Amino acid sequence: MIKVVTGRLISLSTSWADVDYVFIPLLPTNKAHWMLGLVEFRSHTLMLFNSAGKTYRDWNVLEGIEPYVKVLPALTKALGISKKDPDYNESECKQMKVTIDSTLPQQTNGHDCGVFVILYALYILRDGRCAIPHKFDAAKCRIDIASLLYKHREPYVKKARQAFKGEGIVIE
Repeated sequence: MIKVVTGRLISLSTSWADVDYVFIPLLPTNKAHWMLGLVEFRSHTLMLFNSAGKTYRDWNVLEGIEPYVKVLPALTKALGISKKDPDYNESECKQMKVTIDSTLPQQTNGHDCGVFVILYALYILRDGRCAIPHKFDAAKCRIDIASLLYKHREPYVKKARQAFKGEGIVIE
């Protein structure tokens, strides 16, 4: 995990110490449902976006993410990430605040949570400039995601090939 956070494991990543927030796809300990987590370092907050709020209740969410809530503050402290904040106060950083955002559209079945994780991330990255329809075609959305990945693959393939220098990675 430390290699991921410092940007050494995944050649295309950036160290968490160099960013203000990080998206984390979260699978709770009961492995029931994927959610999007947004770690905001300055406010020491983990904001969760749960697309199955009607069936996967907040208390289930909080219980399932407890290991993340315990590990993230210790990790950011150990790596010195919190200290980059001029308002850093060690006593306030010992525990991560958790908020659950249930204002975004919800899934209506038990198998589209991965699509919603991606949609929520896109929505946040675009500062809410794109709309997430309350009813949409998940199959079409999957095709759109695959098309975007295919369309933007070339710069990443080149970087990956350069970073691994022929260690057998193939991205097609």
